[in-house]
Amino acid sequence: MGRLKVDHKDKTSVEKKVGNLYTISLLVALCRSYGIILARWGGGGTFDYIVTSKSTGENGNKNAIRATNQVQTCAQSLLNTIAFSTHIIRSIWGIIQLDKRIMHQIQNLSKGKINVEMIRNLSICCSRTSSNAADGISLLYLFSCSFAHTLLITDDAEIHDLEKPIPLHQVRRLIVLFKTVLHHVCCNEIPKCQRRDSEKFENSSYFGLSLIHSIVRVMQDLYNRSSRRPLCLPKLWIIDDLLTKEINSCETFSDYEALLTIPVLNVFPALVPLKRRMKLFERIVTTNRLSVQGSHATNNLRPGIRVEITRGRVMESGLRYVDKLGPLMIRERLAVTYVNEAGATEGGIDVGGLFKDFWVDLTNEAFNPGRALFCTTAGERLLWLRNSSMINF
Repeated sequence: MGRLKVDHKDKTSVEKKVGNLYTISLLVALCRSYGIILARWGGGGTFDYIVTSKSTGENGNKNAIRATNQVQTCAQSLLNTIAFSTHIIRSIWGIIQLDKRIMHQIQNLSKGKINVEMIRNLSICCSRTSSNAADGISLLYLFSCSFAHTLLITDDAEIHDLEKPIPLHQVRRLIVLFKTVLHHVCCNEIPKCQRRDSEKFENSSYFGLSLIHSIVRVMQDLYNRSSRRPLCLPKLWIIDDLLTKEINSCETFSDYEALLTIPVLNVFPALVPLKRRMKLFERIVTTNRLSVQGSHATNNLRPGIRVEITRGRVMESGLRYVDKLGPLMIRERLAVTYVNEAGATEGGIDVGGLFKDFWVDLTNEAFNPGRALFCTTAGERLLWLRNSSMINF
């Protein structure tokens, strides 16, 4: 193949043309085109984290463009090429960090200061006359999709030691950026969802839903990796005071249980501090027990279900009563009385103490290796459950 001959006079003009081929405008145009393909045929455009009763927010809009439920071959091939055969991840992240206009658009996205009211309603087009306001959204979407796809074959050593796909300090910046977007999605868009504004749901686009899905994938993958080998300080994942007011305003079991439907606990619960999640769990368990069993403090302690436990046959008699209770009655208070070998009832009123004794005795019997319910390992003598089909009472 011969060399391309260029006259000296035309060399400068050729270099200018070649130099202008690879610009941010071209990259944005590619991101728009590729983003539409990946969002529509990549399988992420039907994931609706906020409205779980609907597969997508487009069900009510007959004119809405549908997205596929599964990844199509064309989208998979395109994503493989972009993620593994180009340097687009570092390039886009560099533009996001350095271009003030792009960063300003993404920051407005995370703060809700965009033309549309909900991120789930976002859409892009590849028309040359399209608005430049969607440039940051297009870059962010292709970056998140490519980053999530790259993490599938990236191990922890590559992230920490080889700085792949981006340096570790940039991963921390990514976590801060993505958590603000998820916080806006899960919290700031909740009031409209609680009002059941069907119009907002009907206007949800496959691109907006796919953008949320790709960001959630990245955050979940990074958080799981950070649990094995920390990527950052634990406080970098959380949002301060998240769910504090909601938990403090609850009084009954139904109030606490309703908090479990909040999108943040279903989308990315790591945004909520662990102690606050544990407090919510403790309050759910406590209020549920009080609503079913009552308490001495409120003078409404219920009699409970009488359970007779025979000394020397704690497991047999205990399981005989427990098996009959079922999933609903098992939450009732169990009034335990012990019967000795002669058949006489032992003294004592069960206000919690006898039930505790029964539970301790039952646990000791169940984990006794002589019962053959569990087997012990040879080295550390750890317990593991035997095949349930071999257990007979």
